[in-house]
Amino acid sequence: PLLRTRLSYRFLPAFRQHFASSLRTPQPPPPRMQAEDVCRGANGKAITPEWLAGELGISAEGLSYKAPEETAVRGPHSTVVRLDLFVGGSPPPPDVFPASSVFIKRVVPSDLPERPASKWLRDVASYRTEINFQQLYLADLSSRGVRLPKVHSVTNEGMAAISEVLSRAGTAKEEEVMSAVMGCKFIVLSENIGEGSYEQVFYMDRSRLERTIKALARLHAATYDDEEMLGRAPKDTFAQGSYWSPQQRDPAEVATLPAVWGKLCEGFRGEDEALFTR
Repeated sequence: PLLRTRLSYRFLPAFRQHFASSLRTPQPPPPRMQAEDVCRGANGKAITPEWLAGELGISAEGLSYKAPEETAVRGPHSTVVRLDLFVGGSPPPPDVFPASSVFIKRVVPSDLPERPASKWLRDVASYRTEINFQQLYLADLSSRGVRLPKVHSVTNEGMAAISEVLSRAGTAKEEEVMSAVMGCKFIVLSENIGEGSYEQVFYMDRSRLERTIKALARLHAATYDDEEMLGRAPKDTFAQGSYWSPQQRDPAEVATLPAVWGKLCEGFRGEDEALFTR
C-alpha cells in the first residue's frame, strides 16, 4: 500500500496534467507528404508499379513512383497529381522512358459526394467528350503540329450505361440516371508537357493569355476546312463548346453584359488605350 501511495503521488499529477493539456490543445495531424488518395485505380486500391509499367509500356523492374502532395489538385469533380517516376531510385533513363514524370487524373463520382448530384450528369458528359477527343483526335492533331499531351492510357468504366441514359434524356428515371453516373470511373494517365506541376489560374497575365490564344489558333488552323474531321467532331464531342455556349447560360446574364464588358475594357485599357476606349 505504501508503494502504491508513493507511485500515485509521483506519477498521477503528471498524468493528469498531460491528459488535461492534450484536451486543451489537440495535436494537429502530421502533414501529408504523398497524395495517396489520388493514386488509386478503378478498383479503389493504390496503383502499383506493375500497373503503371503496363500502362506506360515499360518494364516494372526497379520501377517506383512518388506523388508529391504539393502537386495534387482536388477539384469538386476530379483530382489530379503528378507522379514522379524512378527506376532503381533514380529518374528513368531516356532509353527506358522519355520523361521523369506523368500526370494521373481521376474522376470517380462515388468518391466525391460533395458534388451536387444534379451537376454530375453534365460533368460525366463532359468527361465522355474529353476521352473521345483524346482517343479519336489527339494523335491526328499532334501529327499536324498541335502540341498536346500524349495520353498513355485511359480507364473508362460505365460509359455504355451513361450513353444509354443520355440517349433517353428527359425520359430516364432519376434513379436510373444517378445509378449510371455513380457507376462511372475515368482515370487518365498523360504526359507532363512542361515537366512541372499542374497549374490552374483564374486570371491570366499577358504572357499566359498570349500563349493560350496561340495554342487555340494552332488547334483551329490544324482543322481549318477539314470537312471530314469537322463533320465527325459534333457527334464525338459537344457540338458547341463548354459552358460558354449560350444554351448553357442563364438567359438573365444577357442583361448584365454591358456592365461586364465595361469592366473588362477598364481592366485591359492599359494594354491598348485606343482599342479599349472605343
